[in-house]
Amino acid sequence: MKNKLFPNGRIHASEEQDLDYSNGYLALSVSPFDKNFDKEVEKGVLSHCHEFIRKGFLPISSCEGHFTKKHYMPFYIMIAIGGKNRLDRINDIINKTSKIPGIHYKIAEQQANVKGDIRVNYSLEKEQEYAELNRLFMRNHQEYTYLWIGLFKDDKNWKQNFVRRIMFNKCKKMLLKSIEEFDYDAAED
Repeated sequence: MKNKLFPNGRIHASEEQDLDYSNGYLALSVSPFDKNFDKEVEKGVLSHCHEFIRKGFLPISSCEGHFTKKHYMPFYIMIAIGGKNRLDRINDIINKTSKIPGIHYKIAEQQANVKGDIRVNYSLEKEQEYAELNRLFMRNHQEYTYLWIGLFKDDKNWKQNFVRRIMFNKCKKMLLKSIEEFDYDAAED
């Protein structure tokens, strides 16, 4: 099973192009070492994923943002961070990007539905989940922490909608510039 490009520009593994989280949407994590990585990540978030990879971070999920009457799916990147200094690295990311308008974060020790190319409708033990991440990313970490970084998570009122429409592309550029300025390299674990 692979993610696929749909006519509406979205990339995911669902049966139909217009599904969302409420009705069966499924997207698969892809190893950045996979030769088809670029084909399975939406273009509007690909440069951000590449830059995180260059800095030694491991993107496991992303979306370029889809803001239609049918769907409100925000721009986001979720990265898995392993190693002993993972919480310091998360704090560095948050401190470096916190002034970007519309930015949101979530931190978790476990992520649902992470198991190769199948849909998981049950919780995996952390050890199983981390083993799958180690396989996917060719690492050997005992633990991971996830950081979800999103832009304009909500669009609940006209003001938020207005700000998003005006600032979205600028905020994406600000996020990319912040990632480029991180002081990490791929060798750092």
